Amino acid sequence: MTWRFILIRFVLVWAFLGLLNEVYLRSGMHHHDLRMLGATLHLRLDTLQKHNDILYFGESSNATFSANDQDRRSISQLLAERLPDRHVGTIDRGAIHASTYLALAERINTSSSVKQIVVTLNLRSFGADWIHSGLESEICQDNVMYSNYPALLKRLMVAAGGYDNKETMLRKMYREYQWRTDALPDYVGASNVRSWERKVGEMRQSAKEFNDTASISLAKTYVRSYGFLIDTLTNPRIADFDALVEVCRKKKIELILNLMPENMDYARRYCGLELPKLMRQNAEILKSRYVKRGVRVVDNLELVKGEDFVDQNWTTEHYNQTGRRLIANQLKAAFIPSKIEEEVVY
Repeated sequence: MTWRFILIRFVLVWAFLGLLNEVYLRSGMHHHDLRMLGATLHLRLDTLQKHNDILYFGESSNATFSANDQDRRSISQLLAERLPDRHVGTIDRGAIHASTYLALAERINTSSSVKQIVVTLNLRSFGADWIHSGLESEICQDNVMYSNYPALLKRLMVAAGGYDNKETMLRKMYREYQWRTDALPDYVGASNVRSWERKVGEMRQSAKEFNDTASISLAKTYVRSYGFLIDTLTNPRIADFDALVEVCRKKKIELILNLMPENMDYARRYCGLELPKLMRQNAEILKSRYVKRGVRVVDNLELVKGEDFVDQNWTTEHYNQTGRRLIANQLKAAFIPSKIEEEVVY
């Protein structure tokens, strides 16, 4: 078998696969599969990148509002109002995180209108509870469909389980392992999350206030959600954000990380001073890492008061109109050059 014959067979196979991919696209089966899987964010992105110079990537924090809000606009809509000379497009979906932002950023054409991307930097997404979420398999599946591979190949990969498709029970086991083995700073006074959880439960039981069953449960939830110290060598979200920084650099798109507010008031109220101290330490790790890489980080960690969080009995980044407006105001400032920068440029 000569090399010419091998080459001809290779070309014929490649052409046949290309034809099948074209049939898959033109027949409408691809769009049907995307709708069936719910993986359509990249279709919106493909449209938005043609007409917007700013893209806002976020999860449910962007658009969730309080039932008492008169102003129910999202953070990105409020930001757009504050930047009347710019065009802001929004990509958001509940529970997504940096891996999806990365997959979408890789689809942005170098010839697009996009000059800047605002990306949600959600502290809670670096913890074991979110990393090993039961929704992670679905997110990983969708990310395959957002990739730049040929459409038919992506569908075959999904059908064959060619992505991180662990069973929910296995994810729970990994999460529990981290809660029992990941080390915590000495000032916490507990060796791991489970021991810290017991400690705050006992503390709440002996306290004069917030010692009811609901308060004790909420205190433990805060510890499970935020009781971790980011390991920049092993944390998968770090790897995702590092890759996102590099993609934006290559595409000459300015990346702005929006460090979302967490309910520091309630973390302090229910768990003592150690938890908010650890949360701030993690925030500083992220800020330091990405500022050194030339990324603008808007620090909103302690911006919103506890009373302005929509969810009063759980740990989420959902804000009422007061909170969303505060975040939009902070983000607006990121688009206005400082006096120091003006002096350097001019």
